Amino acid sequence: MVSIYDVDQVHGHPAFTPVVILRELVAKGKTVAPQLIRLTSETATAAFRFTDGDKAFMKIYVNPGSGSACVEAAMAELALPFERILVDYSEDGIVDPEFAKVNPRCQIPALILDDGECLTETLAILMHLADSHPQAGLAATPGTFERAKLNQWMSFVLSNIYEGELRKNYPQRYATGDPHYVEAAAEVFVINNYKILEGACSNGPYFFGNDLSILDIYLWMFINWFEEFEEITVVCPKIVRLAETVMNRPRIAPVHLFNFGDGLGWGSA
Repeated sequence: MVSIYDVDQVHGHPAFTPVVILRELVAKGKTVAPQLIRLTSETATAAFRFTDGDKAFMKIYVNPGSGSACVEAAMAELALPFERILVDYSEDGIVDPEFAKVNPRCQIPALILDDGECLTETLAILMHLADSHPQAGLAATPGTFERAKLNQWMSFVLSNIYEGELRKNYPQRYATGDPHYVEAAAEVFVINNYKILEGACSNGPYFFGNDLSILDIYLWMFINWFEEFEEITVVCPKIVRLAETVMNRPRIAPVHLFNFGDGLGWGSA
């Protein structure tokens, strides 16, 4: 695992500062998400701190372009200090005895809170971040119908989009024989569930209308897992527009660059 950071301030706000460009990381034999290997931008970093003076900060175990991206984006949007710790990742998953002590499932993200407690699972982490910073409005108040709808769609995305993408991108993990059939079925499954999301999405910039929520950040990450956008843009224009809007938010833009490069999707790098 790699933890490298620097500190910078731009216009009085915490900012991301590149300290190790990606090609140096690759040269050291580290494995990163394949889309980032194609990056040439000098702003691509191995790991860095998003800092606020001497305030205690959280640590998040990540690999660029992985499921940790949505947690990074939520913390950035909330202006929460954090440090990335890069975990080596391959098609076979994470094989790191040290990280296994953090999360026995060897899955990222894992978030170490500023009091030392550990949280795993993207949905749980996003909900905790939103609920512990209610003034930001990233989640409706617990007990309201609006919150129940947020919970409904967050669970829907986790159970259908996230699981479908895993089967699509890592079919060998779900098959004892030819994984092609798993991948082909997963591609249809994912698109069909995106169609349901498109039907429920508002005409506003975000899923529920004019206000950003953790659901929008969640969907932004998954849309970026597409390499080809011709089909999804036709099928789900509102969801794609939503992802573009999230991508361009000032605090999330550096997170997007780190994880996916310029523009939407792995194919854009």
